[in-house]
Amino acid sequence: MLVDFWASWCGPCKQSFPVMDKLYQEYKDKGLLIVAISVDEDKKDMEKFLKEHAVTFTIVRDAEQKLVESVNIEAMPTSFLLDGQGKIVAIHRKYEGKETEDQLRKEIEELLGLQKGDKTQ
Repeated sequence: MLVDFWASWCGPCKQSFPVMDKLYQEYKDKGLLIVAISVDEDKKDMEKFLKEHAVTFTIVRDAEQKLVESVNIEAMPTSFLLDGQGKIVAIHRKYEGKETEDQLRKEIEELLGLQKGDKTQ
């Protein structure tokens, strides 16, 4: 599972959403789940962002920012990759384009037990 903390005002989030949706489409049938947690206090801000950056993975909102405070998020976006037992195996602070995408893909494939580039195993 990939848990991503994001906000409508976050410039890098606009870049990361299409990449996360692409990864989700590629690996959802192998077991990948993505939950993106908006820290927007105003639901309308989140909804506007999602109209402009539509995705197929799960979106929730931490309006009171209780979860974001409990996990001490310092940068947007911040993603946690968890294994099947819920253990955090990787943390990605910020989004750095292709470098982050390649690292996420590698980590997801390792967790799912896939060979490099194999989405059909």
